[in-house]
Amino acid sequence: LQLAAEYAQTQRSIKTDDKVVFITIDDGGTADPKVTEIIRKTGIPVTPFMTENVTRSNKAYFKEISEMTGQIVQNHTVDHPQMPTLSLAGQEKQLCQASKNYAEWFGANPWMVRPPYGEFNNTTREASKACGLSYVVLWNVSLPAAFLRYAQGDKLKPGDIILTHWRPDLYKHLPRALKDIKRQGFKVAALQDYLPAPVEPQFWCDSPAGRAISPNLEESAERMVRVTWSGRVVRSSQVKRRTSQPALTRRFCLVRSC
Repeated sequence: LQLAAEYAQTQRSIKTDDKVVFITIDDGGTADPKVTEIIRKTGIPVTPFMTENVTRSNKAYFKEISEMTGQIVQNHTVDHPQMPTLSLAGQEKQLCQASKNYAEWFGANPWMVRPPYGEFNNTTREASKACGLSYVVLWNVSLPAAFLRYAQGDKLKPGDIILTHWRPDLYKHLPRALKDIKRQGFKVAALQDYLPAPVEPQFWCDSPAGRAISPNLEESAERMVRVTWSGRVVRSSQVKRRTSQPALTRRFCLVRSC
């Protein structure tokens, strides 16, 4: 039974006819109240891709940004390494640890990752999937200073993903970029609305045998309990049997046995 795709999807832009672009802001070393005020006044739904080691000292600031915009804090690794130089275990440590801490700090699990420097390989995509990250998000427009810089052409296109950073001069350059976006006839949209968190497929697990079973099979065994595929583990929690029996707690079923 194939439970999940092996690799996270790669997104450099969003395929859409909507006149929208997406602003993503990386790292987290600068927590500037002036940027908070710009975001508050304009209502733009920026997507934060945070690096754990610099975000740790600014948790309250980025929690405020996330709650104000409704945008979930996404993953930008623990300490910003060149991911292709790391083993699968090394990449998983970078991604899984950051996601775990962000869920604790900000109240939600990330499902997108931005690889540092835009560098990644299939091992990165495999590690991302193993850590519950469904999308490797890149960019095709950047805001490195005062003006937008395009990977191709000289104007925005529907679905462009814009990269910038939480930096000391962002408060100067973000308003100018917003005026440029508006002048070109675009609006800033929420990336998570176009790349939503995936709905986890449901299975029934024959716990004693450790087998995952399609939910459309006939209810033939009282010991079947409902579980959810998530990363490498099929979790069984305190749920009711498919019969009228009381709720039961069942053990974890590992992928290799489920």
